[in-house]
Amino acid sequence: SGVYRPTAGSVLIDGKPVTLVNPVAARAAGVAMIHQELQQVPRLSVAQNMFLGHPLTRGAIFVARREQERRAAEALAAIDPSIDPAAPLGTLKVAQRQIVEIARALLDRARIVAMDEPTSSLTPSEFERLAQVITGLARDGVAVVYVSHKLDEVFGICRRATIMRDGVVVDSVDLNDLSEKAVVAMMVGRELAQEQHNSHATNKVMLSARGLSSATKVRNVSFDLHRGEVLGIAGLVGSGRTELLRLLAGADRATAGTIAIDGKAARFFS
Repeated sequence: SGVYRPTAGSVLIDGKPVTLVNPVAARAAGVAMIHQELQQVPRLSVAQNMFLGHPLTRGAIFVARREQERRAAEALAAIDPSIDPAAPLGTLKVAQRQIVEIARALLDRARIVAMDEPTSSLTPSEFERLAQVITGLARDGVAVVYVSHKLDEVFGICRRATIMRDGVVVDSVDLNDLSEKAVVAMMVGRELAQEQHNSHATNKVMLSARGLSSATKVRNVSFDLHRGEVLGIAGLVGSGRTELLRLLAGADRATAGTIAIDGKAARFFS
């Protein structure tokens, strides 16, 4: 994508060597990068974000906003016509914002789209929609590089996989010929045996929460954490996991409930 310069080696596109000195050169060569942290401005419209850095202009200084929205709508129509190019980008869900980035790549006539951990903040249903878009890109002749550690996604979307470890390519394989277990072994460099979990928890309660609530997503949460115990907090994106941890760390103030440490009431002020 031209973000970093290699110290050795070469890059070939259509069999010809190219020098990708920066992202602008990469885009000119037909390579688009969709970062894990989206490079977008939420306060601007969808269309403005799609033309960010290279706006359409009338004359020397005036932005051709209507033409931008028209072209943005054309690009979005191919993958998700429900997205309004005039809408503020910040009103869209994360999955829709990633689709906007893909549409932006199509505007740039990208032939190769690299996606870095695109589903790290998506719900399962949002992933399914994104997977449909990626499959459609491949069907239309766009080459997609999909970077992920989630093997169910890799096996569900990709035909081939290149496994890396410590910055070195271990192998490039046809996923029809391997199991997930074999790929994991290549990733970590050894076979993983099923290990029995031994609990080190004691009866002593270190941390307890009762009826904990916040002004946002946490509602009436209660639990006990024992000495030596590992307590997992699971849920989909937006379920309140992060908000709960912020309450426990004192970053946010609870609207109801109590927290006790070693049996003593604790009060946190952010």
